[in-house]
Amino acid sequence: MKGCIVKKKKACPANLFALLFLSFFCLNGNAENSQRNTQEIELVRPSGIIFLQEKEGEFEQTVKNALVPLLETLVEVRSAYLVLVEYGINNRSVALCLDAGVIDERLIAEKVSKVFKNVAGKELFLDILFLNEMQRLEVEKVARAFYRK
Repeated sequence: MKGCIVKKKKACPANLFALLFLSFFCLNGNAENSQRNTQEIELVRPSGIIFLQEKEGEFEQTVKNALVPLLETLVEVRSAYLVLVEYGINNRSVALCLDAGVIDERLIAEKVSKVFKNVAGKELFLDILFLNEMQRLEVEKVARAFYRK
């Protein structure tokens, strides 16, 4: 399922496109994110993803450091990036971008969720994007992998 994004189902305001507004775990914590239902995981395949820049900072480094031990146990994951992305116009989010082989997206999402909640609590969210080859090349133009096998 390359090019697939895992997201949490949520109540979606009428002015947002449900398939474009991704909400697995988003670090930016805006008002819409705080209203998300964190019960159910859904897979979507949005188009028009723009990779803007690597997310850096003290909190982001803490997140990256917490994820590395998990990523080391996932033999299918080749590299990981934390990137600010845009889905559509003015719809930005932070995404954990994974370059991986054949992988169970739901299982990975659940494992990442546990690690992220330990670091950030239940109030913040982070998208997870499973990259296809073309997306990986785009990500590498704007970000360095914080994890690489």
